[in-house]
Amino acid sequence: MKKLLLINMKGKLSSILHKFVFLSPFVQQVGLLSIARFRYLKAFVTKANIASSCDYGFVYIVGSGRSGNTLLRKLLMEKARIYIPPESYVIPSQVRSSFESRTLDWGDKVELFLAKYQYHKEFGTFGIGELRDFADSAKQWELDRRYVDILCYEFYLYLARHKGYDVVWVGDKTPANTSRLGFIKLFMPKAKYIYIERDPIDVVSSYLESGIYNSLEDAAERWVRSRRSWRLFKKGIECDDFVEVSYENMVVNPAGVIEAIVKKFDIPFDPVEKIGSSKLGDVDVYKHHANVLSTPNTKSIGKGKVLLSKDQQNIVLSLVGME
Repeated sequence: MKKLLLINMKGKLSSILHKFVFLSPFVQQVGLLSIARFRYLKAFVTKANIASSCDYGFVYIVGSGRSGNTLLRKLLMEKARIYIPPESYVIPSQVRSSFESRTLDWGDKVELFLAKYQYHKEFGTFGIGELRDFADSAKQWELDRRYVDILCYEFYLYLARHKGYDVVWVGDKTPANTSRLGFIKLFMPKAKYIYIERDPIDVVSSYLESGIYNSLEDAAERWVRSRRSWRLFKKGIECDDFVEVSYENMVVNPAGVIEAIVKKFDIPFDPVEKIGSSKLGDVDVYKHHANVLSTPNTKSIGKGKVLLSKDQQNIVLSLVGME
């Protein structure tokens, strides 16, 4: 009898709490704001890492735009077992949100991570639909895999498989990342880097010709900023973690340059047929990538000295500090 009475009392108490507390808009609002403030404070003081100690095959191609980044991507994909999707533009944002959301549940982190890709305006170039399958799988990972750098690596592997690539190495080729390399190092501490540099006069000329920049000064500043960012960054990483590539050397001796990269990083060789635009995603979309499908050649070396006047060339050299 007493047991039955206790059960009835608990039931009534539960009903009262549910009716007047849990369903109360005011209590819900106060509770949610309290949780939000607690999580904010917890995120501020927590030492929880977003990155693992795992080693993985992930490489970033960085450097100023119009320096042969996309050509390098294509050559690597043709000669080695690596997949590099179209430019993503979201990595710096991923880093920031990963630190801000360290106290979120893992499922929420997965959804936030994927949303930044799926809802970016460039995601259509990836040639993939919804990411529900990957999200459902990632949410079930064991605790020792629940790190954002592993999530990024596995997501790029997922993109590779979707395109029919059986690889163990993946990468990102987004020139804008060059100015956020410190962020990326925190995000993916085991990543490798390939920095590509091209003659600044040719870069500036190419920027202007493609319409990406309309100002000589803005185009030159982009080249300067990219080189400065890289030079500062490479001082803090091991020599084994990066390769520096000259665009001019790459188009003169593409096989030699690619061989040096894959050997240094131990990326498996796997020569394939020439990769068409359907495998590259963004090449068909943007005219400034059109030349990538051609066989590497030296036609663009020195092109800036033909298209820019002597006065313009002198301005560029002055801006980049190479008078």
